Amino acid sequence: MNVVDVDTVTVHLTRSAAIAGSSAINLTTSGSETQSLYSSKAAIFNDSGGAITINVGGGGSTPSIRNGSGASATVANTVTVTIKTVDKALETDIQNVNVSVYKQSDDTEIFIPTLTDVNGEVSFGFDPGVSTDIYIIARKGTSSPKYVRERVIGTIFQGVDFNLTILLTPDDIVG
Repeated sequence: MNVVDVDTVTVHLTRSAAIAGSSAINLTTSGSETQSLYSSKAAIFNDSGGAITINVGGGGSTPSIRNGSGASATVANTVTVTIKTVDKALETDIQNVNVSVYKQSDDTEIFIPTLTDVNGEVSFGFDPGVSTDIYIIARKGTSSPKYVRERVIGTIFQGVDFNLTILLTPDDIVG
């Protein structure tokens, strides 16, 4: 890996190509390139002298990284988490359901309470590490129709998008 300028680094298939500056595979801060490399040592050598972030998506695996002097690398293996809310009786999407997501291990909020859209959905990106056990709270009790609060558990895995549909029961008792 060679640093071309503050916005561009190049990845080469071999060390000799990196030294010679030939056969470069450009990675830029404004791009969303897809790279696949193999090396018997680290897949990426970060010799930038600073901090970089490598975003891995689409089910890719976390590469091995070797950092040079003064360099550090963070790998973000972000997956998309999508939660949909549906009326259990009518089988229709529910808009304006308040959805929040927490880690089971320590109750850390990983998704602040957000209202579902017109399709009954909320979506966000999250890096679960290897895996993260979560619980989701969905509730709609402030405007009609109102629904019984639901708490659902699940696990978000590295490299796998998380999709969940929560069936909410209409609440005729809420004032």
